[in-house]
Amino acid sequence: GQARLRKISKAQRRLQFLVGRYLLQEALHRLFGEIAKTWKLVEHGTNKPSLVGAGAPEFSLSHSHEQVVCAIAHTQVGIDIEHQCERDIHALARYICTEDEWRDFQMLDIDHHMERFYQLWVLKEATFKALGQELATPLGFAFEGSPKLMTHFEEIEHIDLRLFTNVSGYFGALS
Repeated sequence: GQARLRKISKAQRRLQFLVGRYLLQEALHRLFGEIAKTWKLVEHGTNKPSLVGAGAPEFSLSHSHEQVVCAIAHTQVGIDIEHQCERDIHALARYICTEDEWRDFQMLDIDHHMERFYQLWVLKEATFKALGQELATPLGFAFEGSPKLMTHFEEIEHIDLRLFTNVSGYFGALS
């Protein structure tokens, strides 16, 4: 953790890193009590860290702007949060969307483009984190009621997706 922290040059990113680790530690202690102290946080280079030890759960952290979120589960888990800011959402949407998603995106009223872009972005990020996949892997989502993963991998039997907003101007997803 210390080596990774030293590599972060921006003060805000260092603070987010530290707050995320503190949030994880507090959540583990509240959920699991004293046994959480027996688990070791292990860094894996640029990949996400993991907890090691008997009964250690999976976790995921994300931060954006002034928010930090943490998810803990007994199965693979991914979480992502993004702050809405000025971006070329049409160019980015075209880049991250599957052909079906792009067609659906273009059919939406323009007033809904920003929301759909961020929904897709956080769903993809959270799912990549949960699966431990690289961002190059294509993932497609459908939005009929709750979002559903449309692009399946052989190793996926079921994946539960939840969109959330914890503060105005932020979009989040749990996978």
